[in-house]
Amino acid sequence: MYAERPDEPDDSHEPDLDGLDTYSTRSGALLTHASAVPLVAQYCQLLRFDAFTTLQKPEYVVDGFGTTWRSTLHVPRTAALKSNVFKSLVMPSKKATKQNASFQAAIALHQAGALDDHLMPVRESRGKDAKDADGRNIDTQVMPGHLDVALLHPFGDVRVSETAFVHVVELVRSTGSTRLGLVCGAALRPSDSIELYERDGASLHVRVVAVTEQRWADALERSSLLAQLEQLNRVSAQVVLNRRIGDERFYALWAPLGATDEVDWATVAAAFAPLDSASARPGSLVVASSRRPNVRIGSFLGARDDVDTGSATAQVELDPPRRKRKVIDK
Repeated sequence: MYAERPDEPDDSHEPDLDGLDTYSTRSGALLTHASAVPLVAQYCQLLRFDAFTTLQKPEYVVDGFGTTWRSTLHVPRTAALKSNVFKSLVMPSKKATKQNASFQAAIALHQAGALDDHLMPVRESRGKDAKDADGRNIDTQVMPGHLDVALLHPFGDVRVSETAFVHVVELVRSTGSTRLGLVCGAALRPSDSIELYERDGASLHVRVVAVTEQRWADALERSSLLAQLEQLNRVSAQVVLNRRIGDERFYALWAPLGATDEVDWATVAAAFAPLDSASARPGSLVVASSRRPNVRIGSFLGARDDVDTGSATAQVELDPPRRKRKVIDK
C-alpha cells in the first residue's frame, strides 16, 4: 500500500519574510517583526485590571485572501498612546500582518516612553523612592483599614432639595446624536466637550448644552418620581455591568428626555414593558430578568408556550448543542 500510493503535493510553505524593516534604540536594542508580537503581548500583560474590566490583551482582526492580507491591531487604551488602533501594511501571510501591526505598536510605545531603550516595559516604582507623574515622592506607608475623608459632594442631594437640576447632555457620534438628562441636586459647572472613545476606536463627544430646573409640587411627588428614576438607573446599571447593584444611593440620575428637553416621567414609570412575543423580531435586544437580584441583556430568538419556569432543563434545552436558554415570563 505504501509503495503504490500516489505522490502528494508538498505542503505550501509560508512566503519568505526576510528583509523586513527593523528598529533600534539608542542603547542598541533591536526590534524586529518577529520580536514585536511577544513584546506587545508582554506590555499588555503588565497593565492593571480590576473586577469591572477583563484581562488587558491585544486583539487582531485579519482579513484577506491568497497572498494579500491585512491586519488591524487593537491594544488596550492607555495614556501612553494617542491611538490604540494599528493597521498593518499589505503582507503575503496572516502571520506577517500581525507582526507588522505589532511592529508599529511597539515603536509607538517606545517613542511614548512606555518601553525603555532596552525594549522592556517601564514599570512603576513602588519602593521608598517611588515618585508620581509630577516627580513628587509617594508616601508608601501602609494605609489603615479605616480612613475618614471629607469630600465636597459635587452633585448635592436631590432627595432633600426643593429644586432638581436637569442637565441636558448631548452625545454626538458620526451616526447621529442623542440627548439624555442628568438629574442631581446641584447645578454642575459647564465644561467643554469631552471626547470619549468606543471599543472600535470611534470617537464620542459629550457635552452639556443646557441646564433646567425641575420644581416639585410637594415632598410626596419628589419622593415618588425620584424613586422611579432611581429604580430605572439601578436596573440599567445592572444590565450594563451584569452585576448585582445593592442598596447604594444614586446622587446623579440619568433620565430620558422629551421633545422639549424635559424629563419624560411617563417613560421613566414604564421604562420596561412586558415582552410582546408576537411583535418582537428575532435578534431584538431584550432585558431578561433573573431569579437572582440582577438582570441581563440578550438577543430574542423566539417564544415557546409549552414550557414555564418550572419545566425540566431537558425539556427547555432541545437543541443538539444544548445551548443555555433563559425562560422569561414577564
